[in-house]
Amino acid sequence: MEITLVKFDNEFLNLSSLWLQDDEIRKLIDAAPINSKQQMVWFQGLIKRKDYKIWGVIAGNQKIGVCGLKNINKTEAEYFGYIGEKSFWGKGIGQKILKEILIKANSIRLSKVYLVVLTNNLRAIHSYKKFGFKEDGYSNDKVKMVISVC
Repeated sequence: MEITLVKFDNEFLNLSSLWLQDDEIRKLIDAAPINSKQQMVWFQGLIKRKDYKIWGVIAGNQKIGVCGLKNINKTEAEYFGYIGEKSFWGKGIGQKILKEILIKANSIRLSKVYLVVLTNNLRAIHSYKKFGFKEDGYSNDKVKMVISVC
């Protein structure tokens, strides 16, 4: 199944609000609960940020998730993302999202991308390792993983 990264718009904002109400998703991505007012303030602030890029993920013709780069500096950025539509879990879409993110990272001349994942999120860790990420340190219940872009 093909995926496309598109502009994160109001529809994705509303969907992400629903997805982030799911305790399982929030637990896997280590996200705190957020209310609609907080989310709107965050969304309206995106236009001013140079250190943060976010895209909606479409599979086929369905909006299924969110991904992006944050903490962007001259050489690196942190990847974040999730598939909010659980019927798309376990179908290899995460690997396709990572491929697209690295293309985006290369286009802004980053040399590496890192991510932070909970050590008990074994499915994600396996997927990241399969893609080529290497473990780069531990902190409490999290592992930092990194991959070269070029």
